[in-house]
Amino acid sequence: MLAFARLSLSLLVSSVILASAALPVESAETELLVLTPDDFDSTTANGVWFIEHFSPYCRHCRDFAPTWTQLVEETEKKADPGIHLAQVNCAVHGDLCRKNGVEGYPQMNLYRDGKYIETFRQSRDIDLLTKYINAHAEPRNPPVPEPPADEPPTAASDDDELLSEVVHREDANPDGVVVSLNEKNFQQTVDKGHVFVKFFAPWCGHCKKLAPFWTQLGSAMRSKLTIAEVDCEVHSALCKREGITGYPMLYYYGGKGAGKTEYTGGRKFEQLKAFADKVSGPYVSRSVNQKARAHFSCSGVQELKYGELESRVAEQPVL
Repeated sequence: MLAFARLSLSLLVSSVILASAALPVESAETELLVLTPDDFDSTTANGVWFIEHFSPYCRHCRDFAPTWTQLVEETEKKADPGIHLAQVNCAVHGDLCRKNGVEGYPQMNLYRDGKYIETFRQSRDIDLLTKYINAHAEPRNPPVPEPPADEPPTAASDDDELLSEVVHREDANPDGVVVSLNEKNFQQTVDKGHVFVKFFAPWCGHCKKLAPFWTQLGSAMRSKLTIAEVDCEVHSALCKREGITGYPMLYYYGGKGAGKTEYTGGRKFEQLKAFADKVSGPYVSRSVNQKARAHFSCSGVQELKYGELESRVAEQPVL
């Protein structure tokens, strides 16, 4: 009986050890993205992806875990890193790892727009890894909206009415909420410009993680940038027309004729806001320049074109 009890205790301890070893190794602060056969293809279909294939039973993988976490943290600090990092647990999804040509653990593969590019063959040193992903990253920085070329920004004025207009569009996100778009209001909204749109599906795990940050972004960008979203389960035709191939996909629309730019940066609030602040930068609108001209005209101030000063002074000497 005593021998049986000892055997049972030994088996229990062994089970606990194996169970703990099977748990993904990650820090409490950093949430690591782990892909499965259900979402691997759709997730990696767009942009550059650096994927670690690992097994929780592998000692080398456990030793490498802190380095991978550090690499993820440093990448996510960038507003537009141009590359995504994720993992595949080969102990759970062996078929996916075999499909991806995994020969040992940990193995890191590089993918671009869903296509395998190469396997990382260098030392798993943080500096080498950082250099590698920086070399293969493809950040996409949309141009910051500029004033029309024929009307340069008006100089600062003491006139409160003029100053009040040297800001963002007045109708951009006045309530600080996320706007739901559909077939009826989508084109009208994005044609106005300064719109950051999330295309999502309610069942998508990555979309659920992004949701609270997106709501927070809507509040933070009040009166600066329109934050919107499209439910692709409800409006599938609209999403297909916009070329949506995975969830979530984020696009910045600069306005009618300006096109759209995909956002491929990090999905934490700080990274999203850094991008939103950049594309929503203030500029002087055409109406400001027109009001400025009217203001100076009423004040008796003449507007001279470039090169006219000398001829005007010759005609009307200034005493």
